[in-house]
Amino acid sequence: MPRQTDDFDYEKLIGFVREREMLYNHHHCSGLLLACVAVFVCVVGSVHCWENWWDRPFQFKCPSGQSVRRFASYHSNHYEDRLWKFDCIYTGTKAACVWSGYVNSFDDPLLFQCANNGVITGIGSYHNDHYEDRRFRFRCCSIPGKTLKNCRFSTSYHNAFDGYLNYYIPSNKVLKGAFSYHSDHHEDRRWKFEICDKP
Repeated sequence: MPRQTDDFDYEKLIGFVREREMLYNHHHCSGLLLACVAVFVCVVGSVHCWENWWDRPFQFKCPSGQSVRRFASYHSNHYEDRLWKFDCIYTGTKAACVWSGYVNSFDDPLLFQCANNGVITGIGSYHNDHYEDRRFRFRCCSIPGKTLKNCRFSTSYHNAFDGYLNYYIPSNKVLKGAFSYHSDHHEDRRWKFEICDKP
């Protein structure tokens, strides 16, 4: 799948989507407009494909030897859900790959950490319209012969409720864990991540 280019004005694109969503909500028009917007998001520059559509499940996995280096997500107040996109980078993660079960209940906090020096290499999720929330599962792989050190969660959250999430793992770090909590008022989650020194 094509990857995000670093020089693209992503915030301008999100602004475009927000304007169209406001028109959708105001005029109560058919889903065709947002479908066209989704195609625009996916096609511009041939790099902007989301992993899911609103209210739909997804399962993303990095290629062999790579781990997740970026979380990008856009929230819709109409659907009360998020579109998700991930990027990967080579880290040598090839051993003991395993998917977790779903690690959170709807509306509850999520706390996940890869075991046994694992690094996050995949994410899966499904949405529930009653709770307007998602459950998540993660894929972890280890780097043969390496031990993760200086692991810590970020001190601040990387998104506001209803806000855009665009978090890059620093180039000298790897991703080990994630934490989020849900707001029933906003019907959204805020996220922070656990990173370790890259072995």
